[in-house]
Amino acid sequence: MYHPGAIFVYATCVAGIIGDDIKAVCKKSEEITGCRVIPVQSEGYQNHNKTKGHWIGGDALLDYVIGTKEPEKTTPFDINIVGEFNVAGDLWGIKPLIEAMGINIISTLTGDSHVDEIAQAHRAKLNIVQCQKSSNYVAKKMKDKYGIPFIKVNFFGLEQTVNSLRDIADFFGDPEMIERTEEIIAKGLKEVEHKTDEYKKRLNGKTVALYVGGNKAWSLVRAFEELGMDVMMSGTKNGIKEDYERIKETVKDGTIIVDDANSTELARLLKKYKPNLLISGAKEKYISLKLGIPFCDFNHDRISAFAGFNGFVSFAKQVDASVSSPVFNLSSELGGGLNGT
Repeated sequence: MYHPGAIFVYATCVAGIIGDDIKAVCKKSEEITGCRVIPVQSEGYQNHNKTKGHWIGGDALLDYVIGTKEPEKTTPFDINIVGEFNVAGDLWGIKPLIEAMGINIISTLTGDSHVDEIAQAHRAKLNIVQCQKSSNYVAKKMKDKYGIPFIKVNFFGLEQTVNSLRDIADFFGDPEMIERTEEIIAKGLKEVEHKTDEYKKRLNGKTVALYVGGNKAWSLVRAFEELGMDVMMSGTKNGIKEDYERIKETVKDGTIIVDDANSTELARLLKKYKPNLLISGAKEKYISLKLGIPFCDFNHDRISAFAGFNGFVSFAKQVDASVSSPVFNLSSELGGGLNGT
């Protein structure tokens, strides 16, 4: 009925245990449907953690999608954005900045993208990598297979956005692009000038604890520091060695680094150090709220875009709304939350 660009078939644990030949089924289905039918054999994450499952998903793109279609035209400044999933519209804060530099975005892996665009991704001159855990794997594989270099970027926070735009322009080394990029940066900073001043006044000196997905444990640190906040704890539930190296490089000396804490351990840390804000996912939300600690969910179900210049204003607004909420201020005055005290 729909003639989709691709049909992805994800093997469940049951299919893996009983030995279903997913690849053969997909090949036969391609003949019947006339569509790409792609097997993703990650049953039970192959007895590994979540990251391994993501790598297998990346392999499916590399084996069955990327490199299967040629672009109608190419430019000297073709790129892919790897590891940008357009959560709450983040991509729409990044894309106009990059295109204004004179760069052509072939594909985004995989936010707001199309299968045909991803199929042409092998013709890019550069991959810029936003989410830097699972997506690093895809970028490295594309470098090995197609010779595409990659650089790491971060569009959360003004400083990081500026640095990322300059790094992209410096890679291509085109004088006109470099000049244009500086104009874009100056315009972007001017547009948001003073828009976060009131938030910063209230947030200055407040402490924040991060317990999030791998890359956010370090990519958000500078953005909080730009608001005058102190990141006193950072950790992740499913991070790999590289994540913890990046956390250590990013945070200040004395910051608590947490690895895969369970609910009880996290509650003890929050009780002991009493941060003014916890950034985490839905599972940790009620621990935080019961302890009377302000909470923000920055995972995939958030509704505000935080990337780019204007995204930083939205970021500041949401953080301030949580930290300055009268509910939590009243809770503190009454004895520190709903934890039985």
